[in-house]
Amino acid sequence: MRMFARKMISAYGATAAMAFFMAYTMSDGYGAGSGLLAVVGITALTASPVVFLYGSVISVFFELATKRIPNRPVGLVISGLGHAGFGALFASAVNLTPFFNLAFAATALAYFLIDLLQQLTEGGPHWGKVIAALLAWPIAAAAVVILTY
Repeated sequence: MRMFARKMISAYGATAAMAFFMAYTMSDGYGAGSGLLAVVGITALTASPVVFLYGSVISVFFELATKRIPNRPVGLVISGLGHAGFGALFASAVNLTPFFNLAFAATALAYFLIDLLQQLTEGGPHWGKVIAALLAWPIAAAAVVILTY
C-alpha cells in the first residue's frame, strides 16, 4: 500500500513539474497570468493519464527489478536511466518532436527522483514534511504565477 501511495504522489509531482515546464516554454502566444495557467491546466490534463498509468507501471517494474541488484547505487542508476528511457520511448512511440522526447524523459526522471526522496525519508522524522511539500508545491507555484503576472 505504501508503494502505491508513493507512486501516486510521484506521479502528481512529476505531472505538475511537466505542466509548469511546458507552460513556461510554450505559452508565448497565450499571454501571461491566466493564459499561462490555462496552458498548465491543459498540459496537466493531457499528461496526467500518461504519467499516472504508464509511468507508474514502469516505475513499479523498475523498483521490483532493481531490488535484486545487490549494489544499491548501481540499481538506482539503472532505475533512473530506465525511467528516462521509457519516458522518451513513449514520446517517440506517439511520434512527438525531439523536444517532447526530452520533456517526457525529464518528467520520468522527476518521477524517479520524487519517488526516491520519499523512499529515503520514509518513516523518518521529516517524512511528513516531505510529503506535505511535495503535495503543496504545485499550488504554491500557481499562486506565484498568479501574483507575479
